[in-house]
Amino acid sequence: MTDSHIAGGRARAAASADEDLAALLRAAGIDHPPGDPKPAAEARAMFRRCAERLARLDLGDTPPATVFAPWQR
Repeated sequence: MTDSHIAGGRARAAASADEDLAALLRAAGIDHPPGDPKPAAEARAMFRRCAERLARLDLGDTPPATVFAPWQR
């Protein structure tokens, strides 16, 4: 496997993770980042950091509405 194959796989995985996060946020009723509107790249970076933090949490049976309450309208 070459470095380009590895990099391509990482890029596909990152895109998939972004899509998964977007679906999770929509399911929780969140369609915008909290606070003032930001450029799209900054919002994506913020959501990615949020996803990384969520991935480290053991939420058990916690309903998504509880976890995402600060961002809901």
